Amino acid sequence: MRKRKILWLFVVLFLGMALALPAGSPTLAAGARYFPETGRTVRGAFLDFFNRYGGLAIFGYPLTDEFLENGFSVQYFQRARFEWHPENPDPYKVQLGLLGYQIHGPADPPVPAPPRPWPWNLRYFPETGHTVTGAFLQFFDRYGGLTVFGYPITEPFLVEGGITIQYFQRARMELHPGTTAVRLGDLGWEWLNRQPKWPGTIPVTPAVRSRYFPETGHAVKGAFLDFWERRGGLDIFGYPISEEFTEGSRTVQYFQRARFEWHPENPDPYKVQLGLLGSEVYGPADPPVHNWVTPWNPRARYFAATGHVVTEAFLDFFDKRGGLDIFGYPITEAMMEGGRIVQWFQRAKMEWHPENPDPWKVQLALLGEAVYHGPPAHQATWEPIMGFGKVWRDNPVVRDGLGMGIEEQHSVPCAEQKLQGGILFWRQDNRIIYALKNDGTWQAYPDTWESWRDPASWGYRPPAGLYEPIRGFGKLWRERLGGPTGPFGWGLEPERGFNAPVQTFQRGLMLENDRKDIYVLFSNGTWRRYFDMY
Repeated sequence: MRKRKILWLFVVLFLGMALALPAGSPTLAAGARYFPETGRTVRGAFLDFFNRYGGLAIFGYPLTDEFLENGFSVQYFQRARFEWHPENPDPYKVQLGLLGYQIHGPADPPVPAPPRPWPWNLRYFPETGHTVTGAFLQFFDRYGGLTVFGYPITEPFLVEGGITIQYFQRARMELHPGTTAVRLGDLGWEWLNRQPKWPGTIPVTPAVRSRYFPETGHAVKGAFLDFWERRGGLDIFGYPISEEFTEGSRTVQYFQRARFEWHPENPDPYKVQLGLLGSEVYGPADPPVHNWVTPWNPRARYFAATGHVVTEAFLDFFDKRGGLDIFGYPITEAMMEGGRIVQWFQRAKMEWHPENPDPWKVQLALLGEAVYHGPPAHQATWEPIMGFGKVWRDNPVVRDGLGMGIEEQHSVPCAEQKLQGGILFWRQDNRIIYALKNDGTWQAYPDTWESWRDPASWGYRPPAGLYEPIRGFGKLWRERLGGPTGPFGWGLEPERGFNAPVQTFQRGLMLENDRKDIYVLFSNGTWRRYFDMY
């Protein structure tokens, strides 16, 4: 019994250290959606269910079209089987098959219920006699609970390769070494692989690892995803702004700052290459300059291939973030452009932002957007007015950083709460929470709190004079921002609601609270605050 308690505590602590995968859900679409990645189509009620409960991030790509199996209309996905049960009342006509049982077998023997009170990151299910803890519990609650996963039928356990897994009636959760993101096992693919190939059965496309980005509504998969994760991720490439498609004779995918190209003729690991967007946007390289670099100066380097010099912070960024593979050779010297120091490379454009905190002073321009979307001149723009306009006109950093407004200033219901380590700001129109840290960086999160499902408070007891964030702020604070021991700490005041002016710009947005504080959020992940003097 002592060994079992120690093992149980180890599992709770191990899983509690990990964080669940950020949420991703495509916009609900009626009718049908074709997935070129596997050549399958999802329709009607199956598509509604797919969109409502997590889309690609949860179920993966469809592996078959709908077909009859044991008298039911079903459709297989990488990680699930959808079943149509017309005899059920709405909204239970679409059910997920019990693939957890089918792959694992009967439920493991139940374990004793842990002593109460249970910690917030542990839940015992007497229906099957098993616990769900830590990151697995966060993932369970965030992505559909019993409706999607069913009850747990095992405890978490380790398998070959150091992977921690737990089976549920309809799914298998996995936590891989070196990561903090929970994944779902490919149970749909595994079950289909066990079946005989019936005559007339539509061939099934093998599962491909993919990741859906709700921020732009696109997915990255296979070798492109491996390259994105291994060579720089969001900092270097930004979010995907297209799916894979054929451009010329080449399979490509555009990101905010890059174009990925598939070159099957190359040996590994050079099959994924970056497009020469710097050369495409800037044009031919400038004439070469004289090599003035001295051997004893490590802060400057001459590139004889194009005849240009890279120095100081740009050289540090070049060396640390990928070198020639990512940026290519320099095609200009460092120069002033739009009031900012920049330098063009074959595949990128570096910009110097001294107003940013380290390590964000060097930023990459959004060349992927420039090439994929074309020049933004056709887009209607608005010069900001009133308080936003005064801040924009009086501060070149704001004007150059944001660009023009791409919508008119308008008012929406908002809420704000100041915390020890920053500010949380919520918009009702898009249900986005902006988390502004005191170090000058910010990040946007979807508001996933639902009054019918989630508690308003999680029962924390803050020190005198401080406050526990509640409702949507509280859920984000507890699950994603580290709670009272995280970088935001306790609330300095209760949250406040008000109607606030907001405006989106080409490279960021402006928000104003009821105290006349104007927040400028730049698309490079930094923010500034100004007082409304209008």
